[in-house]
Amino acid sequence: MLFATRFTIPPYMGRSRQLPRNHSSKPLAPPLASHTGSVRSVAFSPDGQILASGGDDGTIMLWNMPGGTPLDRSLTGHSGGVQSVAFSPDGQTMASAGDDKRVILWDMVNDPRLRATLTSHEDVIFSLAFSPDGQTLASSSWDRTIILWDVASGESLVPPMIGHTESVQSVAFAPDGQTLASGSWDETIILWNVTMDHALAVKPLLIGHTGRVRGVAFGPDGHTLASASDDGTIILWDVNLESWQKRACRRANRNLSLVEWQQFFGQQAYRATCPDLAAATE
Repeated sequence: MLFATRFTIPPYMGRSRQLPRNHSSKPLAPPLASHTGSVRSVAFSPDGQILASGGDDGTIMLWNMPGGTPLDRSLTGHSGGVQSVAFSPDGQTMASAGDDKRVILWDMVNDPRLRATLTSHEDVIFSLAFSPDGQTLASSSWDRTIILWDVASGESLVPPMIGHTESVQSVAFAPDGQTLASGSWDETIILWNVTMDHALAVKPLLIGHTGRVRGVAFGPDGHTLASASDDGTIILWDVNLESWQKRACRRANRNLSLVEWQQFFGQQAYRATCPDLAAATE
């Protein structure tokens, strides 16, 4: 059993709340208004100099920070609403995706321009996440799949990752880049080992929500995962591999068999995951 802590959202959340009269929080600038429809996603560049916004009008607006003055032109390339925007860790690439089932990579060095269009999803794309080294981009979709893209070539790295039974709403890389978390309308979270030539779902599924999972995020040390759901709760999961390993060893009192090892780790060389117990021979 995984260790998890649940937080229930107070009943006043989701509607306006009267703040104390001496509350000093104020907007830094007037609302940034250039989109002609709903704004679906925002993301800061790593240096904090640019804010990108994606909207239902199919455009991406770039805003100079601080202050929020718009750049001279919007970025157009999508034929439907933009659901997600994300910057690479070095800020040289921005990714956008949305209703037209496409991921667009934008070259952000000097004058922003369209660099590549990535097409493999079969339905609306909801979420994007760059790996910490910026070499891989993950996208998740209504088509129930996750795709890992090589940012340099624009090619998919592995076959579409299938594990959820409903729309995949959110993806996030762990800080070490070795694990990807995905949250879905099927009320589950899946952790994927993305270090091999094929992505592998780490079992068991993280099950605890009673509503659609809308968002997932790793803590800075990668040992904790937070998930947010339509059930009105946030769950904090212990996803530290070392603590999982210790608990599993205590419960099973044995190492993985060779068959189990191949199921979870593919063709990686076998090793004892419980160093104090005898290694499997078959």
